[in-house]
Amino acid sequence: MERYTIITKHQVYGDYDSEDEREVELRYGEQVSKLETLGFKYEWGTNYLCHFFDSAFFDEDTNITSIPEAIEYLAIKDGVDLVQFSNGNYGFVAYYNGYKNGFEIIS
Repeated sequence: MERYTIITKHQVYGDYDSEDEREVELRYGEQVSKLETLGFKYEWGTNYLCHFFDSAFFDEDTNITSIPEAIEYLAIKDGVDLVQFSNGNYGFVAYYNGYKNGFEIIS
């Protein structure tokens, strides 16, 4: 997986209970707001070219999909963080008992 930096204050493995419902809502709201600031829309039907990697469900792949649908493709148990990868692309990293998988938005 490409190196990345989490770009939101509310993070899955932050200094609080990541399963707390209020914290999950704050994390989600911050992610949607940050995406909008970056010029992306978090809505079904607005599609982007996404590159998926390290999935337990399928081989590395590039697909045209919406951000909410792309997140559903990930193996998630602990949550997802909005990130910027070292190549400059934005995307999400999901965690499943410490295992990481994710996708980057190419265009």
